[in-house]
Amino acid sequence: LGRSLVDVDIRFNNLDGPIPPEISSLVNLETFTCSHNAFTGTVPELTAIRTLTTLRMSDNRFTGTLPSFSKHPLLKSIDLSENGLVGPIPGTLLSSVAESEEVYLDLSS
Repeated sequence: LGRSLVDVDIRFNNLDGPIPPEISSLVNLETFTCSHNAFTGTVPELTAIRTLTTLRMSDNRFTGTLPSFSKHPLLKSIDLSENGLVGPIPGTLLSSVAESEEVYLDLSS
């Protein structure tokens, strides 16, 4: 199941705690949505998931700094709004995405 799963949507479930590290075993995942829960800890970089195109983690309780997501050449949509992220935006943020690609990035609070 894990190798063929391409979309995980677990929003609006009152889930809490850190994102389980096992999510990285879903190596063919294209979309991960966990918005509107109570997840805590830092935002995982998910470097093992090279197929990721969309990451929606808004309205949780993530803290810490923003990962660079520099190992995700297909990632074109990131929503991390309504969390407790701090610090500068990494200079290498999405550095592996082609400059000609349009990217959606929401870091609002």
